[in-house]
Amino acid sequence: MEESDAGEGVEVNHPEYGRGVVTEYLPNFGAEPDDVAVRFYEREEPRTLPVYAVELAHEVTIASVEPGSSGFTAVVDDGFGTIVVQPNGTGDGYSVEVLVDGERMDRTEVSHRRG
Repeated sequence: MEESDAGEGVEVNHPEYGRGVVTEYLPNFGAEPDDVAVRFYEREEPRTLPVYAVELAHEVTIASVEPGSSGFTAVVDDGFGTIVVQPNGTGDGYSVEVLVDGERMDRTEVSHRRG
């Protein structure tokens, strides 16, 4: 990550600690790479890390859309959670799932069928 990108309030991702928010930018004035204090969502205490050790959350987000015979399948994965939209199998709508670490948190059906 570029040092100029790591401001207070920026959401970041770390391979070991997960997702969090920069709470303070700590410049080292050329002696070493700058540091950031990050409050990780699944940790009690904030961590101070070199700025190069974290990635901007939006840079780790992956999105894809694939056409199919009954519509499309769209997947958005931000490194923390995943949203999957795909045909519901009946030809009249879509299934929407929310997953965290591969585990289904919620699912719903969206249909254009009139009741």
